[in-house]
Amino acid sequence: MDEQALLDQAFVRIYGDDGAIVGAGFLVAPGYIVTCAHVVNDALRRDRTERKKPEVCQEISVDFPLAPRSPIVSCPSVQTRVLGWAPIDCHTAFQDIAVLEPISKIPAQVQSIPVKLHCERSRVMLKGFPVGFDDAAIVPELSIKGRTGRSLIQLNNEGKTGIPPQPGFSGAPVWDREQQAAVGMLVLTAADQDFAQMISASVLQYVFWILMLHCGLDVTQTATKKIIEPAYRYAMPENWIRSEGDWSFDRLLLELGDTVDSEIALSKFSAYLLALSEFSDDVLREQFQNWCNQHLENFHGIYQQAVKDVAQQSEQRRSQEQGEIEAHLLVLIQPVADRYQVSAWRIPDFNAYDVRKWEGFDLWRQTEEAIQRNQIADVFCRWMQESSVDLSHTLIEFCVPLDLLDEPIDRWEVEDEFGISLPLEAEYRVVLRSLERTMCYAKRDDWLQYWQNKDLQANDQASEVLVEGCLDVKALFASLNICQPKAAMPLGFRLSDCPDRVGKGSVFALLLRTGHPIAVWLRESIPEVDCRQELEAILRTPVKTLPLAIQQARSAALKGGGNCSIGRHIGILWENPHLLPPIVDESANLSNRSLG
Repeated sequence: MDEQALLDQAFVRIYGDDGAIVGAGFLVAPGYIVTCAHVVNDALRRDRTERKKPEVCQEISVDFPLAPRSPIVSCPSVQTRVLGWAPIDCHTAFQDIAVLEPISKIPAQVQSIPVKLHCERSRVMLKGFPVGFDDAAIVPELSIKGRTGRSLIQLNNEGKTGIPPQPGFSGAPVWDREQQAAVGMLVLTAADQDFAQMISASVLQYVFWILMLHCGLDVTQTATKKIIEPAYRYAMPENWIRSEGDWSFDRLLLELGDTVDSEIALSKFSAYLLALSEFSDDVLREQFQNWCNQHLENFHGIYQQAVKDVAQQSEQRRSQEQGEIEAHLLVLIQPVADRYQVSAWRIPDFNAYDVRKWEGFDLWRQTEEAIQRNQIADVFCRWMQESSVDLSHTLIEFCVPLDLLDEPIDRWEVEDEFGISLPLEAEYRVVLRSLERTMCYAKRDDWLQYWQNKDLQANDQASEVLVEGCLDVKALFASLNICQPKAAMPLGFRLSDCPDRVGKGSVFALLLRTGHPIAVWLRESIPEVDCRQELEAILRTPVKTLPLAIQQARSAALKGGGNCSIGRHIGILWENPHLLPPIVDESANLSNRSLG
């Protein structure tokens, strides 16, 4: 075979809607063509820096002018549409790339181009379509000089052989004659200075990786989208801030490719998808896995870990369906003079958490300085919005001081990447805990005793182990200390009347006095509703599933709208002495506490 035959049979000429040649491209995988995004913009008569992906209905004409064919047969035109899109971006190497998908039949004799990650010699060649060269012009020899600031690779025409690189070469494969393979794609030219710039072959391999995913995954299906986003979150570094803008499937992949350690991120993303077995075709799945093993660093080990992680997540989901929540987000709101310091720790697996050994948790977020009370909700909701960590199926526990126990934290609203604001109660189980009890608590032994009793009564109905409360503190104190027929010890109280106050001397302060771990109450009175009867209905659930029952009541209120559902006003205190925050505070002396 002629030394350029492999190049010629994959070489593509791209036309504008007026029939003028706007650039080049090449077949990078069976049925898929890669070129520059700015070439596509030129073809569609858009600004060449336009970032928006072209619509599916916008077609681009191409042909294969150098592919083998009979002398009497003309070069057939092929209609394509944009499948993959990475517009010009001055901040990333994954830019100015368009992947075209033929929607009409391509010639049978064309073949996809070989691609090599590394150029083994310093000189390469180009073919393209500058003005006046409709059948292709050749730059026979360019030298590779090194990377630019945007991770592009500069090529110099030092010998000034052939014509200089110029518009019309954009999208052309940079060809290594010795390896008989493409080592990059031309994106920028400067004819008056005899140099050009190309995207590296490693980026082209990444484009091929995107294509494999497009082939193997039906990314238009909602079910698949629900898997792609968890895979993205699994792969991204924990503190990575997601950028604004287009959140299409292609954009998610480009975000992964632009991380500090992109190869590891891409490996983790691929491994997670493979571990979930979401490919529509077993052959494609095997082909994609083989490609990952060949081209992604340490993929086999990363895949084995992903299989374990997916299995663990499945087990956690089964536990959650049974009401056993393992993942926690522990938020501490501490008063500092007239302000508040906010800290939060993520505990992925409660069974692996050990505050004494400082294991099983990550510091998720922390305010740099104390903030005002009216700023707490905004700060926390911004943390939730910016987080790259998957917090679904997580119990969020707020340790708040006594004066904030009646704060409607579950109604704080978080805006997602689509601009939709939803209250925490819509997606998370939110409970309150007492800061005073969490810190240096004099009656901790009583707390532990009651909590152990809760463990024994985990399957009892909550309504049977929570006494009927009242606003008279002395009367409620007496009720909490009287043994009930079906409960050796009550676990707390339920209160269908709105508390008249929150701080010292209130019914909430009584919980600190007695050590009871659970309370359920209404933050507002609702004259139109029989609150006692409705609260009783909610509490006809086992103690262990009480946070889930409260979340369901809150979600029902959200669905119904209005203000006349107790789900909108229900508060829950849900203590756990075995889950103390890992704070450095000598006064609390947490590291020396016995956890029972």
